[in-house]
Amino acid sequence: MTDFPNGAVPGAPVARCWTLTGESGTFDVEVTGAAEHRLADVLPDVAALVGRPVDGLWAGSAPLPDDTPLDSPALDHGAVLGLGRPARHDRSGTAHSALALHVVGGPDAGRTFPLGQGRHTIGRSSEAQIRLDDPDVSRRHAAVHVGGGAVRIGDLGSSNGSRLNGDELAVTAREWPTGAVARLGASALTLAGTVEPTVPLDAGPGGRRRVRPVPRLSAPAPEVEVRFPRPPAPVPAVVSRGSPSPSPRSAAWAWPGCWMRPPSCSSLC
Repeated sequence: MTDFPNGAVPGAPVARCWTLTGESGTFDVEVTGAAEHRLADVLPDVAALVGRPVDGLWAGSAPLPDDTPLDSPALDHGAVLGLGRPARHDRSGTAHSALALHVVGGPDAGRTFPLGQGRHTIGRSSEAQIRLDDPDVSRRHAAVHVGGGAVRIGDLGSSNGSRLNGDELAVTAREWPTGAVARLGASALTLAGTVEPTVPLDAGPGGRRRVRPVPRLSAPAPEVEVRFPRPPAPVPAVVSRGSPSPSPRSAAWAWPGCWMRPPSCSSLC
């Protein structure tokens, strides 16, 4: 996220960048304006920049009204807008797909590759549609076939081989079910549907967006029963011969068959 420029205050003109796509190509522009300004206020400057009249801007497949305020989410900093026609978000020309290949292990763990219809080569080669930066992966390691309502994967004669859920893959492609893990070299890959990011965003000044921190929920502490040992039994008092004589005022000698208080007893019983 690009934060609000230092020194600026809400309501003051703020610079934001847009990517504009049209017949003449794709280029980036910097627009400076306040939140109360409208799209119509900056269109003349955009037309002067591109050197021809601009018949409005588009966000995706929808045209933006001229009275759209600059603080609209469609005109955020970093927005991709079309010049007089729908915007082309995908510059590579690859069609969007509801299926994606997720790298869940290896040097490229965390990367995601959308899978459209057709054949996709996995390998280290720069010509591979799915390029992995894994030294244990061959230049052309495996091929993924998407079509006919199924996804299939087959090995391309790689040096270290390929496995799908632990089973060795051959050149003949076999079906790759969603959730199954394919291992190529030191990398692990799986299929899953593409999902939109669920990070909550808050509107910030100047067409910026701030990521709202999500509170972490800690698991409650488990209840543990602690059992203490029984208290020790009282130790009985034992008096034996040869024990130090107690003080006459503090204790009495106890002998079998005789009770006395020293020194009133002349002899032991």
